Amino acid sequence: MAGDVSHPLSDHIYMKLGELSIRLRDAGYQPDTNYVLHDIEEEQKEAILSRHSERLAIAFGLISIPHDLLNLRLLQELHKQEHLVTVNQKRYDGKNSFI
Repeated sequence: MAGDVSHPLSDHIYMKLGELSIRLRDAGYQPDTNYVLHDIEEEQKEAILSRHSERLAIAFGLISIPHDLLNLRLLQELHKQEHLVTVNQKRYDGKNSFI
């Protein structure tokens, strides 16, 4: 769950999340805050997006999967699965699970 710190590895997960955020920004990534519908400052919207549950799951995967098993094909497969889960979830409950 977004913002959750109850996991025994939450310190490591959030550390990896911080590293990822820096690398993404250095690569030119700009979060699209239009998806955050709360009436709050842009910085707060970016913080919400940076701690979203999908990003926490990615950070957990990166600290959990041995580096020699991480490859582009695996990451592409995970992305396809996430996309299909989102599409199907929206179809069944009428909501977009990314928001």
